[in-house]
Amino acid sequence: MDLVEYYEYSADKDQPSTLQLLGQIFYEGYNETPVDYVQARSYFEKAVEQGAVASNGFLGEIYLFGLGVERDTSKAFRYFREAAQSGSSMGNNGLGVLYRDGIEVLADQE
Repeated sequence: MDLVEYYEYSADKDQPSTLQLLGQIFYEGYNETPVDYVQARSYFEKAVEQGAVASNGFLGEIYLFGLGVERDTSKAFRYFREAAQSGSSMGNNGLGVLYRDGIEVLADQE
């Protein structure tokens, strides 16, 4: 049994950290596992439902850049905001990009 199969087995029990880790594996690719943004999004959404709020940052990137989905900056803003509220650096960085570039908000260099 390889590592991804092990995590998929654990994810069947809805363990938030495992769901998030699987999302990251498919988001970034791992060994023989190719990048699959659709699969990544599915795992991140399940992770958020189970309380892994840091997964919101990945969902923000997926929607901001249209990775495996139609680009939706409104969803990206919402996901980044939720991640940032939980102290996620990815969420804070995502919000910073949106404010810097004036996406879904007025541009604010501060």
